[in-house]
Amino acid sequence: MRKRRVLVVCLALFTLLCGAAVYAQDVYKFKIPAYDEPFFGTWVNTKYDGTTWKTAQKFVYLNWGYAEGFKKVGDATPFSRSTFILVEKWTDAKGNTWYRELEQSLGYKNYLLCRISKDGKTLEQISRSAGFPAESDMGSGYPSYWIFYRQ
Repeated sequence: MRKRRVLVVCLALFTLLCGAAVYAQDVYKFKIPAYDEPFFGTWVNTKYDGTTWKTAQKFVYLNWGYAEGFKKVGDATPFSRSTFILVEKWTDAKGNTWYRELEQSLGYKNYLLCRISKDGKTLEQISRSAGFPAESDMGSGYPSYWIFYRQ
C-alpha cells in the first residue's frame, strides 16, 4: 500500500511539473537573437544634454545581452550598465524592425518598445516600468520617448 501511495504522489508531482513546463513555454516565447540583429550597436543623440540618465547621449547594445549608457558621447566610463533580453521581434508594413526589450540593472527593470527604421539608422524607444508599451504609444508625445542614431 505504501509503495502505491508513493507512486501516486510521484505521478501527481510529475504531472504538475509537466503542466508547469508547458505553461512556462506558452508565457515565455523568447528566441535567441541573431548575431547581427539591427538592434545591436552604438546609438547616439548629441541633441540630448547628457546631464541625467534620461538625457544620455550614447548607448551601446552588445549581442550577448549587455548594454552600457554614457551621459556624453565622448565619455570613456559608462554611467550605467545593464542586461537586456530581446523578447519579441517583428517587421511592420513599412519595413521598420520592432522589438520588445526587457532591460534590467541593479535596482530597476524596464519594459521597452523599440523601433528601428527600415534603413537601420534610427532607433526609437519608449519605456514603462510595468508591462510593455503598445505600438500605438510610439512617438515623441510619449513621456519616456528617446530617439538615437547609429554611430
